[in-house]
Amino acid sequence: IDDAFRAAKKMDTILQKLDESELVEEYTEEGILEGFGTFVCGASSQKGYYPADPMKENQDSFDIRIAIDEQNHFFGVYDGHGTDGTRCSQLCKATIGDIYEEQLSEGRTTKVSLTKAHTDAHDIMKHSDALNAELSGTTSVIACLNGSSLTIAYAGDS
Repeated sequence: IDDAFRAAKKMDTILQKLDESELVEEYTEEGILEGFGTFVCGASSQKGYYPADPMKENQDSFDIRIAIDEQNHFFGVYDGHGTDGTRCSQLCKATIGDIYEEQLSEGRTTKVSLTKAHTDAHDIMKHSDALNAELSGTTSVIACLNGSSLTIAYAGDS
């Protein structure tokens, strides 16, 4: 048996395990974009395959907020890493969207609101006794759809 055959069999095994792993979350929602009509968004998360740790938990989280007023739609994806990666991604899911909405409601711009939401979440994570943020964290990717304007915010290393 040659190396190419072994590599193909190994990849088949990995793909089969990924196909068999359960989806942690699935979500679909329909919204209205002022001036453009209806849109559909969704998210799902499937844990990766780690040969050295096949039972490793999925460290991903997401937050989708469809605006009632047809403005300010929020889409966030958080990819945790490290021993406390799950807690880090869940902390961001629980805080960034709320802080962003609070900042917008106080009249701040999307850019200022997203910056404040990320820096506040970072400070909360950094000073938390509930998780070790020295060796753990999360990548954050946010898309904010405000009317016909799309703003993307990114923080992390993935």
